[in-house]
Amino acid sequence: MDLTPHIGILICAHRATTTLPSSIKICSRNSNRREQRNKDRLYIVSRECGSCTKCCEGWLSGVVDGEYFYPGKKCKFCIAGSGCSSYESRPVDPCQTFTCAWILDESIEDDRKPEFSDAIVSVNNVNNIRFAELTPAGERFNVDTLSWFILWGLNKHGNVAWQDAQGAVFHLGSPEFSRLMSVASK
Repeated sequence: MDLTPHIGILICAHRATTTLPSSIKICSRNSNRREQRNKDRLYIVSRECGSCTKCCEGWLSGVVDGEYFYPGKKCKFCIAGSGCSSYESRPVDPCQTFTCAWILDESIEDDRKPEFSDAIVSVNNVNNIRFAELTPAGERFNVDTLSWFILWGLNKHGNVAWQDAQGAVFHLGSPEFSRLMSVASK
């Protein structure tokens, strides 16, 4: 199956799972769970976005109902600090397929939540190369956040990419990942 580039996820894969069809993985933590859909996988997660709306505020890019959101322009359904005004009927792509790493990986400290760190962390798979990505979600994130991300991403996923507030992209990782990033930047 062809995985579409920039599907945020799959940190969940390191969690213990039961034997289920490959389309379902369960991350058990506590009884406060909800479903998180991502392409052809279903995850059970206990963390929630709550008041965080950084992914919809225009720090990431996408198209919802034919309208673009991008840095400087939030999604038309985003109520900053509150949530999505059409959450129940939000589109699969990009809304349901994007997954914030903070939601899925309980090893990420609470203060790394995007609304507190001004940084969105996701895990992507492009051409079967998995990497962690850090996107600024504020004027700038601090050096502590970047240092944590690089160590966390390299240890968990082997490849990392991040951009600064001006949009310059940086990366560390395998030779295959470096080639992928070089092609993507052209």
